[in-house]
Amino acid sequence: MNNYPKWTDVAKAIGVWLIGCLLLLKILATEGVVISNLGSDVWVSISAAFIALCALGVSIQQIRLSERHNRLSVQPKLRVEYSRLEGGRIGLALTNNGLGPAIINRLLIKRQGNVYECNTGNFIQFLPKQYTKDESGNFVSTGVEAGFNYNCIGGGASLAAGESIWILYHDSPDALQISYWSHALMGVSIDAEYESMYGQYFSHNLCNVTCL
Repeated sequence: MNNYPKWTDVAKAIGVWLIGCLLLLKILATEGVVISNLGSDVWVSISAAFIALCALGVSIQQIRLSERHNRLSVQPKLRVEYSRLEGGRIGLALTNNGLGPAIINRLLIKRQGNVYECNTGNFIQFLPKQYTKDESGNFVSTGVEAGFNYNCIGGGASLAAGESIWILYHDSPDALQISYWSHALMGVSIDAEYESMYGQYFSHNLCNVTCL
């Protein structure tokens, strides 16, 4: 990151000092003080005050740049990954790819106009039920969605930089569950509301599932 002041900031500072000098000259003229009659000691004092004000301005600018740098150095960045590990686990993982911890206020899963908040136990209901016909020809639920585990995320939970947490997963899926997983997330949208340790607020869409 470039820590040098922007030219617009420099121009603003010069403009402020010029206006200040003009106001000072106007005040002195109003009081009947002739500039040319001022003694050297007065000019030394004015110069010292001007230098002190310049130093103060530079210090303020450096503090602002340092604060901005500190905020950027701990800024979190969340993303959702669709994972299928070598050991067989499948699922959705929330990863913080930023530089600092993320304080997660809300994680929302949206599907077909319905919103499911991930810090409540019923968000697992976003998974659609799968039906099959029994021997009598009636449609019955396969219950395949019940085999998936989940973590409640949100409500101020913290996720450190570089870490991941499983939103939804299955450790040992069979062929039916793998096939179900390939279609169950279609059309799902995941949004997050979270903060950095400096209180910066972020709210954006993490993903829109169109294929796996």
